Amino acid sequence: MPSTYVPPHMRETVARDIGVSFNSVSMNQREYSLREIQNQFGNTPSSIRTLNKSASGALSYIVLFGDEHKDWPSQMFCKSNLHLLPEDLAVPGAQHKNDRWDIVEMYPVFEQLADCTRRIAPFTFIGYHFITNIKYFEPHSPELVSKLGAKFRKQDGTASSRRKEAWEESLRMQWAVVELDRVPEEVLQTRGLQNPMVPLKANKGVKEALEELRS
Repeated sequence: MPSTYVPPHMRETVARDIGVSFNSVSMNQREYSLREIQNQFGNTPSSIRTLNKSASGALSYIVLFGDEHKDWPSQMFCKSNLHLLPEDLAVPGAQHKNDRWDIVEMYPVFEQLADCTRRIAPFTFIGYHFITNIKYFEPHSPELVSKLGAKFRKQDGTASSRRKEAWEESLRMQWAVVELDRVPEEVLQTRGLQNPMVPLKANKGVKEALEELRS
């Protein structure tokens, strides 16, 4: 029997109607569009980056695009919204110790699916993570040049064909390596944390989105 497509915002309702728990599906197997993630956290379509803020201005969630983070799952390398990162972990040698889970900030992480035939690959929720360490790379520093060279190097080891203008733009920015660990399941249960995409909010219409942008 051919499967029937169910719009994301209707999946919870349909699941209840047929007596199936949609929550029983592994959170890692559920796919979301970028717009759904933005809508769920209240971000406008043009605002999403690797590091994303909440309405209060604090770091709220993390999005990993394509293959931009070659050292994931242990760390990510980013340049946008670095002001959202916790200042206490930017001190050389500072590192989070997981003996005080009651005060540790935990962030939902979404990763874009690889090898997808769709024009824009969807994202999947890969769990809550906490930041253990941050290392900053200053603009035009030798360390940044080396790190960017590794980031843009092709899989066969040859140099990147990246345009000179793009290289110069990247070198003008401050970058950071952010190390993360996944939050243990027992800690999530204690804190009552679940997939933040459940239940999924209905997408806003064009009129609502425009009104939000004007506000």
